[in-house]
Amino acid sequence: MEIKNRTFTDSRQVVDGNRYHDCTFVRCQIVYCGGEVPHIVGCSFDQCAWQFDEAAQRTLQFMHLLYHGTGDAGRELIEQTLQLIRGPAQ
Repeated sequence: MEIKNRTFTDSRQVVDGNRYHDCTFVRCQIVYCGGEVPHIVGCSFDQCAWQFDEAAQRTLQFMHLLYHGTGDAGRELIEQTLQLIRGPAQ
């Protein structure tokens, strides 16, 4: 769904698959469940909480286990992943 120039206030927004352009989120709960990656361009977030549910949450739990449970190789893999995240936007 394409959403432009809207303001969301005090609401729960599941962002999977949506395209947000120039929207404002105020005191919202922003939820990503691990589905289609949302596109978020030119939006602002004021006092929002971010949440990962379902597949997204399981992925983070798996990454945590890799980092803490597989020794140097697991930590190295997760650190490399974080470097990709910190790199330039694509």
